Amino acid sequence: MSTNRLATTTRTEPTSTTVLRTPRSIGVLESDREQPASSVGRTPVASRELPGDPGRSLTAIVVELPPGIKVGSHQHAGTVFAYVVEGSVRSQLNDGEVVEYKTGQSWMEPPGTTHSLTENPSPSAPARLLAVFVAPTGAQLTTPGR
Repeated sequence: MSTNRLATTTRTEPTSTTVLRTPRSIGVLESDREQPASSVGRTPVASRELPGDPGRSLTAIVVELPPGIKVGSHQHAGTVFAYVVEGSVRSQLNDGEVVEYKTGQSWMEPPGTTHSLTENPSPSAPARLLAVFVAPTGAQLTTPGR
C-alpha cells in the first residue's frame, strides 16, 4: 500500500459487521506475532492522474494478506477506500475500535489517520482487499507508523 493518514471510519455494511471491543493496547502488536509488511502481496491495478484535480492521482491496488498476518501501524498518503474482496480483515484506525470486515464490506481512511492494525484473523485462508488511494501524484502511498 502507500502513504495515507487515517482519522475516521466510514463503513458500508451489506451484512453485519463484527466490532471487537478490546483494550486500547490492541493497536500495539507484539513483535513476535507481527509480520513484516513485505509479507503482504500488492498487485497494482490502475493509477491515473485525476482530471480537473492537478497534482492528485487515483491508484488502485489489490492487497493480499496471508493467513494469520498482523501488519503494524502505518499511514497512507491522501484518502483510502478499502473493499474486502475475499476473506476477512480486522482493522483499527487511530485508537478506535477494532472492526472485522468481511467479503463485500468496506471502509474509508481519511487523511491524517494512523492505521493501527491490519490483520487477517483466519489461520488458514488468505484475505484480499482492493485499496483505492486518492493522493498527491508520486507520493509514497504507505509509510510505517510512528
